[in-house]
Amino acid sequence: MNKLKKQLTVLHTIIPKLPAKNLEATRDFYVNILGFTLLSQYPEYLILSRDAVEVHFYLNELVIPQESDYMVYLRVNNIDDLYRELTDKGARKADYGVLENKPWGQREFSVTDVNGTCLTFGQAY
Repeated sequence: MNKLKKQLTVLHTIIPKLPAKNLEATRDFYVNILGFTLLSQYPEYLILSRDAVEVHFYLNELVIPQESDYMVYLRVNNIDDLYRELTDKGARKADYGVLENKPWGQREFSVTDVNGTCLTFGQAY
């Protein structure tokens, strides 16, 4: 008898969907400062990628960047090079944006995007 194997469901990708006050400003920041590539843009939706990371944005004109509590953590390689790249391009550091070793075994820095979302980049040390 041929028994069918039940295939287990495995989560393999997560793509944040974040609010954007202005899609053009968001696109420009992610492309020109963070080095992302535009995949698709619609009147109220934006899709960007860099390397193996994809991020989506939906238009929400009620976003107040100074009051945002959205955060995304991105694990990276060569964090020192990335830090230099982004700071050379003028990425706005979050309040705790300095590149440093953290007690939880990660070397990290953070930047804030034009919508107030905190992006933390980390690499194990």
